[in-house]
Amino acid sequence: MSVVARPKQPPENGAKPMTEADADPEADARLKLAIGLAEEALDSYDHVLTPEMREVFRAALVADMLDTAEGQEMLRSIEAQPTVERSGSKTKGGAAERDAAKKSEPKVG
Repeated sequence: MSVVARPKQPPENGAKPMTEADADPEADARLKLAIGLAEEALDSYDHVLTPEMREVFRAALVADMLDTAEGQEMLRSIEAQPTVERSGSKTKGGAAERDAAKKSEPKVG
């Protein structure tokens, strides 16, 4: 028996197949986060789960996090928040105040 590679047929609804260029970085990040959380949750059950069972439970947990409103809300709540360095005239960590203090210090020398 031989295997012949065939090109993928386009979906019946006329949509083009998704390529890597079409991938959503935010969705990819959520997927990675969900997989990590599922793995962490299942770690304490290693002694009772076979590898096949673990795979099934992981898939169920990930699907629940990605496909339900509650799961999506939970993922959004723990996603890394963007780092804000500046808001209007304020700089994170009081850098503007430190800069002003340095300028007002007398020069020695």
